[in-house]
Amino acid sequence: MFSQIETNGDLKKKYSEFIEKHCKEAENIFCDKLIEFGRASGFTFSKEDILAARSESRELSDDELSLVAGGANLPGTFLK
Repeated sequence: MFSQIETNGDLKKKYSEFIEKHCKEAENIFCDKLIEFGRASGFTFSKEDILAARSESRELSDDELSLVAGGANLPGTFLK
């Protein structure tokens, strides 16, 4: 299937729409669960707070950069 996605424009479009829809659903579920976890831990924040914090740009430390270069995922980070 994946080799055909690259050569079939219609299939590629449908696949992109599928991925976009389900990534948004997964993000919503994750945010809801994180808010629930935060509330149980004594914190209050909204989905908008999560998205704003995630969109803040900052430079990576040397330690963080070495993990990224090695393909590791930092605990507590969000994947897009």
